[in-house]
Amino acid sequence: MKKLIFVLSACLLLISHKSRAQDQTLNAKQDEMLAELLSLQAEMIKNNKIGNRYKIQIGSFASIKKAEELKDKFEKKNPNFPVQLLYESPNYKVWVGDFTSRLAADRVFLKIKKDYRSAFVFKPNS
Repeated sequence: MKKLIFVLSACLLLISHKSRAQDQTLNAKQDEMLAELLSLQAEMIKNNKIGNRYKIQIGSFASIKKAEELKDKFEKKNPNFPVQLLYESPNYKVWVGDFTSRLAADRVFLKIKKDYRSAFVFKPNS
């Protein structure tokens, strides 16, 4: 009987101690720059400067003139899609779109592949 009382007393003591441990509060200090960095990151994602994006390459040329012609032609025919002209040695490349998923890029690709036979979907390195 003494053992039982001792065990019950020990259990009650542990339970009451454990319940008091949850009453403590934690004060964490946050660096002032964290909010600014999170805001900058959100803005960069919104402006498509970072994140996982897909594009469609519709042409690659040694001549900037041919690349500009293709870019202008595509923009006139498809004004709703952003078009980029950039130089990656040794060619000027024409990229279309800035898609957040492969599925979205593939949907557009299916619409334009008949006019641009060398087009393909890819994910840029940067």
